[in-house]
Parts: sequence; C-alpha cells; structure tokens
Amino acid sequence: MKRKLIIGTIVFVVLYVIFGGDSNEKKSTLIFEIVDKQKEFVKLIDSMRTLYLKEENQLKLTNIRKQRKSELKKLFKNRKVSNWKGKITSLTTGSDQNAYVKIKLHGSRNITIENNSLYGEGILGNTKTYSNLTELEIGDFVNFSGRFMYDYENKDYLDEWSSTEYGSMDEPEFRFIFKSINQYNPIEKSDDSD
Repeated sequence: MKRKLIIGTIVFVVLYVIFGGDSNEKKSTLIFEIVDKQKEFVKLIDSMRTLYLKEENQLKLTNIRKQRKSELKKLFKNRKVSNWKGKITSLTTGSDQNAYVKIKLHGSRNITIENNSLYGEGILGNTKTYSNLTELEIGDFVNFSGRFMYDYENKDYLDEWSSTEYGSMDEPEFRFIFKSINQYNPIEKSDDSD
C-alpha cells in the first residue's frame, strides 16, 4: 500500500511538472481604451441600479427611474456616441435580411445596446457596417458609434425597451441606431509580477 502511494505521488509530481507546473508562464490582462462619456454612462446606470435594488417602496423606486431619466438628459444632449467599446452577445439577420446586433457595454455589469428587428432598425446589407459584421462573431470585442433612440413613451429619455420597470433598472436594454461597428483589439499587457 505504501509503495503504491509513493509511486502515485511520483507520477503526480512528474505529470504536474510536465503539464501544469510552469510557474514561468506569463499571464496577461486586456486593457480597453474607454472614452469618458461611456465611463460616465456606465457609472450613472450602475449607481441608479444600486439605489433601485436597495429600495422597496414602489413610489421611491419610480422616483429613482425618473432621476435616472433626468441625469441621462444632462449627459446626452443629442444622444450620439462615438468610439464606445463592448462585446457582441447576439448577431442575427431578420426576415428583411438586415443585420441585428446586441452589444454588452464594456465596463458595465449588464447594460446592452441593440437595434431592434420589431421596429425595422436593421443595418442594411449594402453598408460598410454590415460588411464589417460579416467578419465578426459572438464574443468579439467591438468599437461602435451611432445614436440612442429617443424614448417616445417619455420614461427613460433614451429608449429602453424592457417590459418592466425592474428590468429597465436591473438589466437595461437600450435601443440604438448603429453608424459603425468595427472589431476592437484591446491592448494586451503581460503581468510581470516576478
């Protein structure tokens, strides 16, 4: 029994050294160059989400959403953004053969930016943006520009199309018209901690 234990330990050590014991292996971190407006947007949405999730009084909850709307108006005069970063989470075409994309905003917990097939906001097939999308896949990082849709229901200033107030505050899905979407390669920095 003791001999089997010793042999097993030796085999384990040898395999560890061969396959998984390289302590010289360098690790790297991805660095994203995020524009200030995107940072401000994420901070605003996330801070209002935190306030919302701590509250239980329905009237106060609705007031927090109204406060977010007011702050979004201050942040976005014309609803246009440029050079924002995110990750593609959905990429499809509709029956109209236009492209529909959903992007998780980098730096956020769960803010998504998307165009909507129900409202015909697709990216036309004869555009450079559509051509760029044909080279991308779900999980790719992107740099995008365009504008948020206006909220005609007057609830959020930027059109957010969750079906409930809770969804709007916890996992907002903002409707967007994309002007450009390009692959983005974050800067890779090696962690030289040795």
